[in-house]
Amino acid sequence: MEASDSAGNVVGFGETNIPTRFVESAQFEVFGSTAPDFQPNPFSYEPVTDAEPSTVVFSDLATISGLEVGTTGATSSVSGDPSCWLLTNRGDVGIGGSVQIFNGDTAAVSVRTAAAPATSSSCVVRVGEGSATFTVRTRSADLVPDAFVFAAQPNVEPGSVVVSNSIHVSGIDAAVSIRVSNGQYSVNGGGYISTASTVRNGDRVIVRHRASAVYRSAVTTRLSIGTASADFTSTTRAADTTPDALAFLAQTDVALSSVRVSGEGVISGIEIPVSIGVLNGSYSINGGLFTSARGTVSNGDRIRIRHTASDAFSTTVTTRVAVGSVIAEFRSTTLAADRVPDPFVFEDAVLRAPILPRHASNVITVAGINAPSSITISGDPEAMYSVNGQPFTNDPGKVRNGDRVQLRNRIPLLDLKPRVLSVDATLTIGGVSDTWTVSTLPR
Repeated sequence: MEASDSAGNVVGFGETNIPTRFVESAQFEVFGSTAPDFQPNPFSYEPVTDAEPSTVVFSDLATISGLEVGTTGATSSVSGDPSCWLLTNRGDVGIGGSVQIFNGDTAAVSVRTAAAPATSSSCVVRVGEGSATFTVRTRSADLVPDAFVFAAQPNVEPGSVVVSNSIHVSGIDAAVSIRVSNGQYSVNGGGYISTASTVRNGDRVIVRHRASAVYRSAVTTRLSIGTASADFTSTTRAADTTPDALAFLAQTDVALSSVRVSGEGVISGIEIPVSIGVLNGSYSINGGLFTSARGTVSNGDRIRIRHTASDAFSTTVTTRVAVGSVIAEFRSTTLAADRVPDPFVFEDAVLRAPILPRHASNVITVAGINAPSSITISGDPEAMYSVNGQPFTNDPGKVRNGDRVQLRNRIPLLDLKPRVLSVDATLTIGGVSDTWTVSTLPR
């Protein structure tokens, strides 16, 4: 047989391989007619406590004395735990074996400890009619597990079920309690529970919980195994605050100084309310009042933009609205200036024997322009025009759409010749002209 001593050295016992620590001079006595005495002097073994489970433990050495056995020796054996061995300088025997021992011989015991903690194993050594017991008790159960860690999980979806990494229970000798707060756990792939239970060394444990419904918010589950505990934390992702692009259709050829309202834009792509602000205009949310003050909008809100068009022709006004980090523009451009009027006609006048020195034309209304247009008169030096009943003049001026214009000219004087006399006046507005003729007939 071979076994290991407490230092880990391999030692053997047997008639042909006696450990040196057991070798001592054998003492032999020659008896005469005296009866043998198989009762040795008392011997004992120190008990061993706090031994590791499932290990081989050796007793101390006992030296046998007090025998009166002549040359036959005292029969020695071991009983008790099945793993017990009697180790002597004359040989090693296990349960059921025996060896003859004499005074001065040494005897020790080896036994394999129990696999369970706080459990005793005993070996009884018998030498002739004497005996001694060697007892080994394993250490108390280790109920303090090794530390374990759950990896935190960031950027999880709000309201989702979040499952941790698995951990293995280690460092314990017996079942210990397991409990959870603010979540559930599963052992070895079983169903998830939230009630307390027990786990053993080597068990695999996973925890889970429901993530917060709020963005950028943490939920923590604490798992306790025996006296050790660890937290599993998940944190929801940040809310999306970047809206989808907004576009407002530009308006062209709008009237000067008119109030312009954009088409409707729908806010999309955000998960929480974001700020809204406007520059050079106002906005309305969901048909509400227009305002230029800063506010907030939510996903699905409908907004419109409003501003006043320029008072100048061919001029663009731009209103910018900022929704979160997105900027959109609404533009309106006024119509181009039209200074060319519709054609107009002054009816020629034919007079017979006029008695007045001057004659006035019919009145025309300026039409077809949207901006002031120049007005001039040419022809007869005495030709003049009047706008909207104002005094007649031949100076260049300006007229507007809807103005009423009348001409006046001298009447040509007849002479002794039988002929028609005429004078002309040409009025030009924005490049459009008409000539008015005043004629006198002979008497």
